[in-house]
Amino acid sequence: MTSEGIFENIAERIEEEINKSQKDIYLAVAWFTNKNLFNSLVKKSQEGVKIILVISDNEINRNSSINYNDIQKGESKFFWIGGDKSFMHNKFCIIDDYVVITGSYNWSYKAETNFENVVITTGDGELATQFKKEINRIIGELLTDEKKLPLSKILKRLEIIKNYIILEEMEDLDGEIRKIIPFDFDDKISEIIHEIKQQNFGSAIKKIETFITLSQSMVTWIDYELEGIKIELKILENELAALEGEKMSIEKLLADFIHQYTRELGDVVLEILYIKSLLVEDDEVEYEKAKQEEEEYRQQVDEEEKKVKFELTEEEKVELKKMYRKGVFKCHPDLFQNEGQEVIDMVTEIYKSLDEAYDKQDINEVRRIMDMLDNNSFMNFKKKESNDKIKLASKKEFLRNKITKLKVDLNNLRESEKYIEIIQIEDFNQYFKNLRQQLKDHLSSLRNTLNLKKKK
Repeated sequence: MTSEGIFENIAERIEEEINKSQKDIYLAVAWFTNKNLFNSLVKKSQEGVKIILVISDNEINRNSSINYNDIQKGESKFFWIGGDKSFMHNKFCIIDDYVVITGSYNWSYKAETNFENVVITTGDGELATQFKKEINRIIGELLTDEKKLPLSKILKRLEIIKNYIILEEMEDLDGEIRKIIPFDFDDKISEIIHEIKQQNFGSAIKKIETFITLSQSMVTWIDYELEGIKIELKILENELAALEGEKMSIEKLLADFIHQYTRELGDVVLEILYIKSLLVEDDEVEYEKAKQEEEEYRQQVDEEEKKVKFELTEEEKVELKKMYRKGVFKCHPDLFQNEGQEVIDMVTEIYKSLDEAYDKQDINEVRRIMDMLDNNSFMNFKKKESNDKIKLASKKEFLRNKITKLKVDLNNLRESEKYIEIIQIEDFNQYFKNLRQQLKDHLSSLRNTLNLKKKK
């Protein structure tokens, strides 16, 4: 399972995930005015992918040029939810029970100009299931009254349908099927209807019996507030891991640049600083400042020389980054705040080892750590499942505060002059070659100035 924070070209990345879908896409979003994204969904619907689209019934969507009913092909369905008095702020998408997209980004053109982000979580089946249940709950609770049907009546309808199949009373069967079609937004009911339409009656009866058994064994009262908090926590944990991974990637980019800069140009820079100190040696204060600057940079050169950096191919660099992001989600200390100090200390050490290996580009060590994390060799415990709403709310607040600070840090990093300069470099070898020549020319000029000074 991996979580990735996306901060740029968000619509293009979402479209990429949509285009890879094979089975179904469940989407709940407040505003949806991006035609490119909608057309991608329509295309998938035409290819047989089941689309369940839920958007807010508000003025922005109503005035959009999109005809949302175009999505309704085959099993695909579109729902207006709520209105001005019952506004839906959900923004999440589940693709093939494998990919979950969440975040602040609305699927609108206006969102393109805002500072938005999404987190794409891949391979977390539990999270995908939770969000599918949430969409079904939203539809079930907020559909108009005539489309609501209590579970007890659905069970009775299914019993009747099963008996009609057994008795081969197909004319009566069709009438009962029509009565449950409005509720085929539920996966299980949709599957039952599909099997009957395909005349796979044996499979249909089995699915009906499974549905009835599971429904009758359900706890009659569900604390939806608690379930909602747990989903929020899962989203926040994924977002935190994605933001931490993004922050570390940018910091590593800056650190790697400094390392290469020092290795490639450190000797010339030291000479320049030495000559500069000689040029001001008659001024005691300025000379001390110049010598201090020279000494500090010399120490930096020595430190960078001692650092071990493994050489990697481009493919290995991509693999390293993916593994690190996955590792952040598995062992970031902030995700274990309810587990006790001993556990927090343990995962902190693991996270530190992962950070160090990632910084060195030691891909074999990162592989080793990830293998241990995947096999739970480091941690012989299971994270506690708390139902204490006060503790969960406290953890939620803690994570939100961490995420807010992370976003500020990330924004500062992205707006820093050095980062902007680095991301504009197309060829680092050529960049350092040109810069070295510029520094040598500057050194030559300083030497000429020093020689002139000595002659006076």
